[in-house]
Amino acid sequence: MTPPIQTQRIPTLKRLLLCGYVALAVWLGYWQLGRFPEFRQLSSGNRLTRDCVQARRGNILDANGTLLAMSAPVKTVVADPSMTLLPPELEHCRLLAAEVIAEALDMDLADVVKKITPRWRPNADGPPTLIRYQVLKRNVSLSAWDHLTNAMRHLEFPVDWRQVGRTNITTLRYLPRMLIDSQDSYLRRYPCGSLAAHVLGFTTSMEFRRPYGEVSEEQGRHGVELVLDEALTGVPGWRLGQQTVGARAGLNVVLTIDSGVQRIVEEELQRVVEEWDARGGVAVVVRPQTGDVLALASRPDFDPSNPTNVVGHLNRVVSEMLEPGSTMKAITFAAGLEQRCFSWKEEVDCHNGYWYRPRAKDRIRDFHGYESLTFQEVLMKSSNIGTAQLAQRIPVSSMLELWSAFGFGTPTGILLPNESPGLVNVPERESDYLRTSYGQHISTTPLQMAMAYATIANGGMLMRPRVVSRIEDEQGHLMAEFPPLPMRRVLPESTCTNLVAALREVMSDGGTGKSIRMDAYSSSGKTGTAQMYDTVNGGYPAGMDYPSFVGFFPSTRPEICMLVGVVEPRKPGRHGGATVAGPAWKTMAEQIANYLRIAPDLQPVTDWHPGTTPEGLSPVVPFAARRAAGALLGTYW
Repeated sequence: MTPPIQTQRIPTLKRLLLCGYVALAVWLGYWQLGRFPEFRQLSSGNRLTRDCVQARRGNILDANGTLLAMSAPVKTVVADPSMTLLPPELEHCRLLAAEVIAEALDMDLADVVKKITPRWRPNADGPPTLIRYQVLKRNVSLSAWDHLTNAMRHLEFPVDWRQVGRTNITTLRYLPRMLIDSQDSYLRRYPCGSLAAHVLGFTTSMEFRRPYGEVSEEQGRHGVELVLDEALTGVPGWRLGQQTVGARAGLNVVLTIDSGVQRIVEEELQRVVEEWDARGGVAVVVRPQTGDVLALASRPDFDPSNPTNVVGHLNRVVSEMLEPGSTMKAITFAAGLEQRCFSWKEEVDCHNGYWYRPRAKDRIRDFHGYESLTFQEVLMKSSNIGTAQLAQRIPVSSMLELWSAFGFGTPTGILLPNESPGLVNVPERESDYLRTSYGQHISTTPLQMAMAYATIANGGMLMRPRVVSRIEDEQGHLMAEFPPLPMRRVLPESTCTNLVAALREVMSDGGTGKSIRMDAYSSSGKTGTAQMYDTVNGGYPAGMDYPSFVGFFPSTRPEICMLVGVVEPRKPGRHGGATVAGPAWKTMAEQIANYLRIAPDLQPVTDWHPGTTPEGLSPVVPFAARRAAGALLGTYW
């Protein structure tokens, strides 16, 4: 007998149910076991936030290893306003916590209360969300953070706990510990204050949104901080739960600047600017053989730690184009020596200080009138008329070629921003050409003129000015080096030897630089007094002068080349280069020579004390090899 159909379907149904349960078990096992690590990571991501670990910006050091710029560890204090979500009768607890925070962080109480009061952020896709992150204060010192955490740990609320609900008790219990938190950060500091401000520059803090969260980075805005910003900036890390990727600190930059020389220069430059009530001043100290810039100063300056007044305070040494005045005459005489078109003892008619050329309708004047002078005396006494007559013998093409070789009209290539190329116009008239020969109708930067004289002191080899020596990592491993770089030979060595001797006579009793002559060291240089062009109204108004002096010492073995200029002195009187800039140059030179232990080359010398330095400075020689050589030879170089 055949069983009923209903009885035959029961085993089939059992098999189907069994297969379904097995499939469900396999499916659940797959999701619960096979993909467990993935879900755990997703769960961790929902519960944890990825925090950025800020990278420390690299240090900037001088040639002796003195810290000029560094990044000190600080805290960014943040608050979770949701922790003060309290009923009205407990508002005084929020105020009490705000008082503790305001006192520890030196903040305004009303500002703190506003920041820790709960707020909601509108949400277009749903209900508003409670804000749980609020920055209270940035750049908080570690000691202030410790003081704050200790004060919050001992914070007690004057409430009747029997009258407070269970939820509020929990909130008040956790509030002192959970209300505030901190994030590690760094603050750019300049231990030497405004020393070498125009070389170092400054930074500003910028907020960026990265894939791993928001990060605060310092960006260079001026000086070396700007030019080498990429090297100085480190690579941020991140932290997620127990997972941490450490930040990589920025690289350290070592300059050729000597902080001792820089301080000498800045103090004396500030003094002369104040004495003559000048609009500004410039000074630069260079080693002729290497192009190393030992000091570079510009007035007015600024505080890199608080650069609120930096607008308009440009680095005049590399950015401002000025007519060089009589310091240009050495270049004209160098061209004359190359053309062999004069001899030093040859006399030239100086027209008693006033030379009128009817055909050119041009007038050339000297400050002092002379009937006739030898060409040696023309350079010594800085005669415009004598220099112009020398320029008449030199082809314009040869002069233009020499100007270009010295680097006038092109940037020097120094690693500082906003360098001006200067302005060299091809003379269209003979009168323009003659005026250019003694420093008018041509504009150079103070750095260009200093490097021109450094080239003469270096036997005719032009070096690229070097302000950065090398770049290192945290362990001191060399990452990049900027060795001395010869640019080109401008003059033969014999021509430079001849010109150095002639420029030394400028410091003699009959020269314009007699008051600048030093007792212990021979020196060669040239005074300059130029009128400044009024860029607003045009022309050369009276009183807008640029007195300067540029020279090098000792003349027998030049080690230091230095330019000092005073921009627009407003004190009444004669604004000559020997009167205004010359004394400052002499004071700087004598102090620098003692600081660097440069042996005198003039005898007898009874008052030379090697190693004498300004107060608070150590007479450290930048390079060990030269220090050892100096001990043996009695000289620094």
